[in-house]
Amino acid sequence: MKRNIYSLLLISVAVILLFGAHPSGASQYEQAPPASILSPVDSPSAANLSFGRHFPLPESLVPNVDFWISIYSKYDTSQWVIHDKENLGIVYEVVDAGKLFPGENLNSRKVERYMEKRKKHIAQLLKKIHKNKGVAVNPEEAAIANALPDRLNSYSQFLKYYRGVRAQRGLSDRFREGIERSGQFLARMRKVFRQHGLPEELCALPHVESSFYYKAYSKAGAAGIWQFTRGTGKSYMRIDYLVDERRDPMFSTHSAASLLKKNYDTLGSWPLAITAYNHGLNGMKRSVAKHGSSLENILEHYKSGYFGFASKNFYAEFLAALEVSRNYMAYFGPVDLHEQVMYDEIAYGRYIHVSDLATATSLPIETLKTLNPSLSEVVWDGKARIPKNFKLKVPEGMGSFALLSLDKVPSSLTSGTGDIFHKVQRGETISRIAVHYGVSESTLLSVNNINPRALRVGSKILVPSPTKNSDTGKKKKASSKTVAKVAKPAMDNTIDPPQKLSPAVMAAAVPTPANQTGGAQMAMASDSTEESNRDFLVNHPSPSPVEKSNPEPIETPELKVVAQVLGRDLHLNPRLYFFRSIENGVGYIIAAPEESIGLYAEWARASVWEIRKLNGGRRHLQAGQKVMIPLSNVSSEEFEIKRMNHYKSMMASFLENHDVEDEKQVVVKKGKSIWTLCVQEHNTPLWLVMLYNPGKEIRKLLPGDTLTLPMFSRK
Repeated sequence: MKRNIYSLLLISVAVILLFGAHPSGASQYEQAPPASILSPVDSPSAANLSFGRHFPLPESLVPNVDFWISIYSKYDTSQWVIHDKENLGIVYEVVDAGKLFPGENLNSRKVERYMEKRKKHIAQLLKKIHKNKGVAVNPEEAAIANALPDRLNSYSQFLKYYRGVRAQRGLSDRFREGIERSGQFLARMRKVFRQHGLPEELCALPHVESSFYYKAYSKAGAAGIWQFTRGTGKSYMRIDYLVDERRDPMFSTHSAASLLKKNYDTLGSWPLAITAYNHGLNGMKRSVAKHGSSLENILEHYKSGYFGFASKNFYAEFLAALEVSRNYMAYFGPVDLHEQVMYDEIAYGRYIHVSDLATATSLPIETLKTLNPSLSEVVWDGKARIPKNFKLKVPEGMGSFALLSLDKVPSSLTSGTGDIFHKVQRGETISRIAVHYGVSESTLLSVNNINPRALRVGSKILVPSPTKNSDTGKKKKASSKTVAKVAKPAMDNTIDPPQKLSPAVMAAAVPTPANQTGGAQMAMASDSTEESNRDFLVNHPSPSPVEKSNPEPIETPELKVVAQVLGRDLHLNPRLYFFRSIENGVGYIIAAPEESIGLYAEWARASVWEIRKLNGGRRHLQAGQKVMIPLSNVSSEEFEIKRMNHYKSMMASFLENHDVEDEKQVVVKKGKSIWTLCVQEHNTPLWLVMLYNPGKEIRKLLPGDTLTLPMFSRK
């Protein structure tokens, strides 16, 4: 028996020596992919680099920094590096999907499925080697085993590596594009960090987060070049349906500097402060309390479900991005940096449509749009107005002229409020309510998704605000002819623009960002629970709320149609987002997919703790659950409008980052949840499923029922 074991070991060693790391050996086997490269990452050694006194490089992180330098400078987005998630120096395979799938969209599900298959195949090879007690029985297994530095120490190691197979997409092309884009903002960003007393090297972080792409939007809902989430961003910036300052490179840079300074002041070191930028300050405080202030020690010993691959590697990614960005000539050769964007900033104290703004200032809308990326698409489409006191950017030298021109805009174009609610009184009909507010009956029926015969006393009807291209309005105090007369007054533009610049010249003076995709994944976040959605379409009358007046009118667009996709109108049903009942200053709603206690706290201007207390200490929500909301700081209408605007904002962001290519009918199968069917199998968020399937009771779907799902790809 011993002789047989020794013979088997000798054979295994011979196989490894014979085939070792020879990549061509794998091609003899059917499962090895064509056009794949079985070679290790040969990036420059970070051990010989210096990152300054603020940013030490522990020896244990050298392989990780080497790995990320190669990802940022060697492998492009057509290539996937399959590696071990703990020891990034272990690389099993580099798959060139561009050669495997010529002409295919590399963001397609087809490519994603192939990469999942390759990862599973390599994991199974490692499992087989473990089962054979460390013996590689063919050249393909030998090549995989040869990638492991300690493959002969103990065959149990193979089982550990089997669980850690991961694929990382190359980013060199996006990183180069990020360097080009950074020319627009980098000088100003460095100045901001100096003003905050922070190291300028921190300006390399947007290379990690977004490749300096201001439209970047992650699966977790983070946005902009600094990738702020809504929850964190609300502490520093304005984030709502009309304005999202996360998307403005300079607004968000000031916020990032403030956040990083807070992290550093709390944690006392930049490795910890930078890691906290990804993991969160409270999470890092907990890790320091358990394992001390050494990042090396935390990375080795801290165990938390939230401290995953991204958080563990964030500091190493930052160091790699700092190295590649400051020495970009060595990695990429000459790079054409975009021209720095120069502008004046003004504050206009009234609401105004962009078309009226453009007319008054003689500035092209595209120029204004380029300079003001924080304004949402509904503003640029004319469905809503620029909010008052918004910090508007205009081309450099145009600030005074723009203010003087805006002073001449008639007040009839810059006044008004947002949507309002009407409480149905006894004897009222939809027709009478429509006449009362000067809107069409069909608009009220469509916006509120109601049957006119089902109108109930005490229920609320949403009356949409006027838009640039609609005839809806508030209570009629004048005839329709009078309204028409004041709708389009002439503007007295008697002031010449500085140097009499033509619109074409002014547009050319503003550098337009290249039409490139950003460095982060964009797919919308999905609900984390497999709980099916419940029936939201109930018709309870809403009692009179306990109100506190809102000091600022809520400027919102018409709610009839959220978006038009492939000829389909996607409607937002307001009744899904109304309170079901209100009593003693507390209302209850039904939780919808992807909603959180943090969002409710934001909309109610309350603390997370207060809402948790009202709901029995509950920390997490599932779609369909009853949630109690305090209404001591907001009116019920204000909360409801904010809630609806949240979904309109999600839809706008989704369409900005995705191309909807087709629609598909899917059949509900027995034993599968709606979450599994929509999110896991078709990567479609449930809020979008609800928009595509109006009137369907998602929770009550039975096997054999069908749903319409959009088929889309990331731009």
